[in-house]
Amino acid sequence: MPALPVPTAAEVERTIAEQDPELVEASYEIDRTLLRWSLGLTPLERLRACTQATNTLERLRRASLDR
Repeated sequence: MPALPVPTAAEVERTIAEQDPELVEASYEIDRTLLRWSLGLTPLERLRACTQATNTLERLRRASLDR
C-alpha cells in the first residue's frame, strides 16, 4: 500500500482558513509556553490545574455579579 502524502503546515493552515478563518486568527494568539508547561504535567496535575482555574473563574464571575 503506498504511503499517503503528508500535508505541510501551510497547506493545513490554508485548508482550515477556507473552512474557519477565525480559527486561524485565534491560533496566532495561543501562548505556546502554556502548552509546553501543560505537556510537562501528569494527567492528574493537568486536572488539578484545570480545576483550580475553573474555581478561580467561578469566583471572579460571582464577584462581578455581586457588584
